[in-house]
Amino acid sequence: MILAGGVGRRFGSAIPKPFIKLNGKPVIQYSIDVIEPFVDEVIVVAAAPYGRYKHAPAGNNRQESTLNGLLKCDNPRFVIVHDAVRPLITERNIKEVIDALENGAICVSSAVPIVDGFIDHGVPQTKDSKMLAQTPEGFDYLTLLTALEQAEYLYQDCPSLLYEEYGIYPTIVEGVHMNSKLTFSRDLENAEGVLRFTEQKLLSRPNLRGKRILVLGGSGGIGSICIQLLRSMGANVDAPVRGQLDLSRQPRFLLEGYDGVIYAAGTFRPEREIMGVNTLSCYELLRAARDQNWKGNIVFLSSTAATFGRAGSTLYSASKAALNSIIESEHAGLAELDIFINAVAPAKVNTPMARAMHGQLPPGELLNPEFVADHVVRFLDTEKHGQIVYLRNGM
Repeated sequence: MILAGGVGRRFGSAIPKPFIKLNGKPVIQYSIDVIEPFVDEVIVVAAAPYGRYKHAPAGNNRQESTLNGLLKCDNPRFVIVHDAVRPLITERNIKEVIDALENGAICVSSAVPIVDGFIDHGVPQTKDSKMLAQTPEGFDYLTLLTALEQAEYLYQDCPSLLYEEYGIYPTIVEGVHMNSKLTFSRDLENAEGVLRFTEQKLLSRPNLRGKRILVLGGSGGIGSICIQLLRSMGANVDAPVRGQLDLSRQPRFLLEGYDGVIYAAGTFRPEREIMGVNTLSCYELLRAARDQNWKGNIVFLSSTAATFGRAGSTLYSASKAALNSIIESEHAGLAELDIFINAVAPAKVNTPMARAMHGQLPPGELLNPEFVADHVVRFLDTEKHGQIVYLRNGM
């Protein structure tokens, strides 16, 4: 259940906060995209229906809205409640809530410890054992439904209701420190920056045995490592060698018979080829997939250089920023055609091209190409789309 019925007076927008665009996508959709794979159905509690999801009308307060949502449920065993304006939710957070419920918890609350100084009425206080409550929350459905139907007072949230009325302590799972509610308009710009670096990495490799994968740009670097990894996984790999690949000036590849494509081609010189190889060819590949009614996964190699222009590699940085923009613009429409596009954007990797671009760098500054390739192949069998996953040391 996604609670999206708040008015948001402090935010100061004519559009309710859950439906404002955040990096081009409604705030509410970030939460739905993470939660939906783990649940039987999604119910959006809001003033008006949203998308294809079951709708429950918003109430006059949080408690009433939650009850309205529960009454739309098809008598499940458990229910997860989440604020639509907390878009930085993670798969780990959802899994831990579900695990706690399946292990006997009646009420589960996400919370994070207070790490800043804590002041109460102007007096500094110890922050030991103090925590900030968040969502998602999880509940035994019938327990919560009964409590809300019988409640005579208003509580700030459902865990408070269950504790005060029934003495039920919530089971606490670790939340996400950055996942505070979007309350003020300035919170939106902060979230936009954070979200660019918090796209969800996939946790495991898919079963690609017998799958046919096309690798473009596999003559060296990360592409060649991807080929080795794919073959060790039992995939059938085609890797045409075309030198500096530029689909903007060559016939399009025929994609029939392939289950997935890795676009690892990239160059930083000569300048006249950078945009063609790094960007325009990627757009042509997507056009070919659409025109040929192809279905499958395409994974692009982007770069953290897209986030801020680098002196000495201006066009390279620009080409990767443009690639990211193409993915952000095209992924939703392509997903409706069962074409799922994503990108892995590493920092400097220990490859010949990186050494040619930057010279000799301390080993600690370079990512291992095997590490990057491992993350690339994970996106060859997924219905996730529009993800640009940044890889850095420590991330």
